[in-house]
Amino acid sequence: MKPPPSNSIQGKNKRRPARVEPKRSPSRMSATKTSARQSDCWPRWPGPPQIERDTPIVPYAVATGVLAEAIVWLREELPRDWVVLLMERAEAIYASNARVRRQLRAPGNKGRDWLWTFTRHWVAALIREHRPTLYPRLPASYSVGHLLPQEH
Repeated sequence: MKPPPSNSIQGKNKRRPARVEPKRSPSRMSATKTSARQSDCWPRWPGPPQIERDTPIVPYAVATGVLAEAIVWLREELPRDWVVLLMERAEAIYASNARVRRQLRAPGNKGRDWLWTFTRHWVAALIREHRPTLYPRLPASYSVGHLLPQEH
């Protein structure tokens, strides 16, 4: 039996792309213990924004909107620097996950809605980690990305 030609899919060496290692920036660390923990909770995306380049979605607007809805619901202030963490999280996942790229590039508003859903999930995770007394005040459905109920 003849071996497959070297240019066939079977004959090629199947390798995954290199993993993007997060960069830790000392400039993001502040004097407070809470801020130091917040900057280390997720990998940072070191490159230029890609979501805005590839799609009409603006991660800053999504992160700001989701954080604002949580602030209104909880009637408590949350750290504004979480917006940067949420944007970096979205960029890092977009850059490293083909499925996420397909989801965000979906036609119509599907990509935007998908990012809103996951940003809600990430905000719930930040609240649970850094403000555990506020977390029980969120509806359980918020942790899986659902909208907050109209009535509070």
